[in-house]
Amino acid sequence: MKSKCLLCLCLISIMGGQTAKLQAANQIVGAVGPRLKIVDLIDFGEVKQGETVERLVKFSNAGSAELKIEKVEPSCGCTAVMLSSKALAPGETGKLKISIDTFAKKGKLTKTMTIFSNDYLMPEKTIKLVTQVKAPPHPQFDAGGTLFSAQCRSCHADQGKGLIGTSLYLAICYQCHGIEGEGVSAKALSDSDYLKKVDEKYLYKWIAQGKRGTAMPGYSQQNGGPLTERQIKSLVEFILEWR
Repeated sequence: MKSKCLLCLCLISIMGGQTAKLQAANQIVGAVGPRLKIVDLIDFGEVKQGETVERLVKFSNAGSAELKIEKVEPSCGCTAVMLSSKALAPGETGKLKISIDTFAKKGKLTKTMTIFSNDYLMPEKTIKLVTQVKAPPHPQFDAGGTLFSAQCRSCHADQGKGLIGTSLYLAICYQCHGIEGEGVSAKALSDSDYLKKVDEKYLYKWIAQGKRGTAMPGYSQQNGGPLTERQIKSLVEFILEWR
């Protein structure tokens, strides 16, 4: 028994030493090479509907080699403009100008921006952009005319071309209804109480013809929208999977 206890203590000591060495090695590796340092979340605060809000964001190279920004990809409705060089020496700071278009948006709005660089530990860095859009007391909003207009069509229609199911939802629906159907500026589609009240026929009609008095236009091609019958049915099936 005594020998077993001594063996266990030795093993614990060895494992502890290896863990400490591994942590130290990770710290050293993290300091070698290019490292992008930037915030994870940017909160634009409360803004009025229709405004395009901007924010200057600083980032830096916290590594020991030149950092190269390959590209910046903002999500739909956002733009990102590099105001500094795409190549930063160790310790050097750069700037990005990020903007969000709140046209026809309301409530909590969440977007993302992904930075691709030669940071070998994190070559893709995604930053969350949030804002609270305050709608005017009596907004004049033509759903079909607005969401399918040139200004909004790229986000709410064109990106869904040829897609079905999950891919289609994440292309043109999540902006208003949320990635998990939690509701952002429109109906919470994954709400259990809501799903108890609706069926396939109701959801199909709602997507195809739109909902009067809301920002939801008719998405079927028969109603001037971009979606085929097959695409609408695939969205209905996707939504009902939250039951």
